[in-house]
Amino acid sequence: MPLKFVEFSESNISISIDRGSLVVNYDGKIKKIPFDIISGVLFTGYGQKISTNVFSKLLDNRISIVFCDEKFNPKSVNIPLNGHTELMNRFNLQINTSLILSKNIWKKIVFLKINNQAECLNTLGKDGVEVRNFTRMIKSGDKDNAEAKAARIYWKIIFSEPHVRSNNSLKLNILLNYSYTVLRATVSRQLIMSGLWPMFSIKHSNKNNPFALVDDLIEPFRPIVDLYIALYEKLSVYNLELSKSFKYLFFDFLNIEVPLKDGRTSLQSLIEQFIYSYLTCLQEGNDRRLFTFELDWDAYAKRIQSHVVASNI
Repeated sequence: MPLKFVEFSESNISISIDRGSLVVNYDGKIKKIPFDIISGVLFTGYGQKISTNVFSKLLDNRISIVFCDEKFNPKSVNIPLNGHTELMNRFNLQINTSLILSKNIWKKIVFLKINNQAECLNTLGKDGVEVRNFTRMIKSGDKDNAEAKAARIYWKIIFSEPHVRSNNSLKLNILLNYSYTVLRATVSRQLIMSGLWPMFSIKHSNKNNPFALVDDLIEPFRPIVDLYIALYEKLSVYNLELSKSFKYLFFDFLNIEVPLKDGRTSLQSLIEQFIYSYLTCLQEGNDRRLFTFELDWDAYAKRIQSHVVASNI
């Protein structure tokens, strides 16, 4: 059964555990959710009642716990650090990674992200050529900042109107922030399961960010979320509000099969494979081992379109 995210946004909810399940009591209505189908838990509201014992059991079951602010940006991400026998080996591996290797890996990540942005635009019927051209100027460590230059073009044309990503009051940005938070929790979970430490980054270096590596490795997957939001904007009969219907729809989207050029997989498996390929790069000292996946974007868009349109009925 596909893993799911569980969100708590309402007050007056009491959360407990019983025999391997999360027990949710909302105004006297009881619902049990087995731990083995939960990928992560999001708290996006206030007033829930939960004990430290519940937190402990969630982490024991390798379930990420995310607390969001009023703009649905993650304020805290709690992930399990126990249960992996290679933690210290991974620690030493990460802190001893050479700067040259890190720069070459980052070059490949930026290439993959920009290329996916161009593919996303093409799939939406936009012209992705100008964005893709920035892949030619990427140098080791992206010292010429091709990523930011491509982004300025990308955000101007991806949606129906020119988009300002820094304006958190825009409805589309609220949807994007929420969706990226869920994606970030998925990457965090897979990262910890690989035994890697999230604070040792490739590129992101904010000293106040203990999940810098998560923010590095999430980059190639952002255009997947962007495609979903752009198609939702175009096809959904609902207003662009962060509603329950959108959240349910987005959680289901995470379980849509992802068509690749050479097969198919789930988004979670794709993320897992990418993270383990990064680990292999570190172990072998070779950036060529990074998994540069290729989606069948047109086939993926058709599946997303069917998913969104079905929700309109």
